Amino acid sequence: MDPLAREVIRLRLAVSQAATKKYAGLLLRQIDGRMNDTLQVWGAGRTGRWGGRALQPQNLKRPPRWLDPHTVADAVVGDYFPQVYGGMQSLEILGGSVRAVITATEGKTLVVSDLASIESRVVGWLSGCRWINDLFAHGKDSYKSFAELWMGVPYEQVTKEQRNQAKPPFLGFAYRLGGKGLVKYADSMGIDLTEAQCKEAITAARSACWEIPEMWATLEHVAETVIRTRQPVTLYKCTWRIEGDFLTIQLPSKTKLYYYKPKWEQVEAPWGDTIWQMTYMGQSQFTNQWTRLQNHGGRGVEQITQAIAKEILKEGMLRYTNLGGSIVGHVHDEGIAEEEEANAKMWLDAMNGCLVRPPEWAPDLLLGAEGYVSKRYKKG
Repeated sequence: MDPLAREVIRLRLAVSQAATKKYAGLLLRQIDGRMNDTLQVWGAGRTGRWGGRALQPQNLKRPPRWLDPHTVADAVVGDYFPQVYGGMQSLEILGGSVRAVITATEGKTLVVSDLASIESRVVGWLSGCRWINDLFAHGKDSYKSFAELWMGVPYEQVTKEQRNQAKPPFLGFAYRLGGKGLVKYADSMGIDLTEAQCKEAITAARSACWEIPEMWATLEHVAETVIRTRQPVTLYKCTWRIEGDFLTIQLPSKTKLYYYKPKWEQVEAPWGDTIWQMTYMGQSQFTNQWTRLQNHGGRGVEQITQAIAKEILKEGMLRYTNLGGSIVGHVHDEGIAEEEEANAKMWLDAMNGCLVRPPEWAPDLLLGAEGYVSKRYKKG
């Protein structure tokens, strides 16, 4: 391709990327410098997680590893960004620095606490996976533990790069991602893995965590049984039942997930075969049109897991506000508060404590939390 044409295409893609448009979202939803209306309750139809609006805080781009977003934010606020960062990569730099533009007010600081490896913890708890539950019971780092399993490197000798490589397959395999899907998932996290590496990692994970593939198959059998017999089934701490036009899944917290007009029918698999699978009516994430969507066992595990993770974060943040803390936002599995600078460390300890306390409906769930205090919001 002609070099000039290549550069035009690159710049066009940079201009159109959603990350830079978030600055417009910041201005749209601010009143006197405070952001408003950026989260929607039950924004995710299947899991009940909050959805992002305008700024889309649930979908902020990761900054490049070489970039200091806080320096970029100072340049934007100080109106000298073009002089320092102008040039071919200016839009990419802006896109990766949105978090740092979000700051605490004068005299206050942000207190951020994240539920560490919450989805892996919930999957291990639901499935009864001994390997996952043991590593958390012994206080081990989940990604280093998986790197040890997959790469054969002693736990103490796992490098930072190897730990980063282990993160996508450890998070993604439980939801039945295949080799190609895991390559894309890793790429979205800024990690480069080959399809061969992904397949090796998946094989290692499924072997050590055999309870999870067993759970996929069992959930499919449960869906078929409930749809065909219309009788409720309780398994994996949840209850499936038919209620009118819906298949519902009642979580341990008593919250329900809803699937409209479920069917157990033959569908075409991605590899071309015809298989039996649960389908339901829902909105396509690609076309926004209502259509029949397919739900296999891995996707079912993902939906239940993420819904339970949301419930845990919600209860933890409520505990924190009951202590007098000031929650101002939340993104994925982290709570964000704005507190007086003088007491910030105390509030961080308090929020970590609130998030790691198991709810009454999951007293044996092993939880962990870690966070930071910062004037600017950042990637933890």
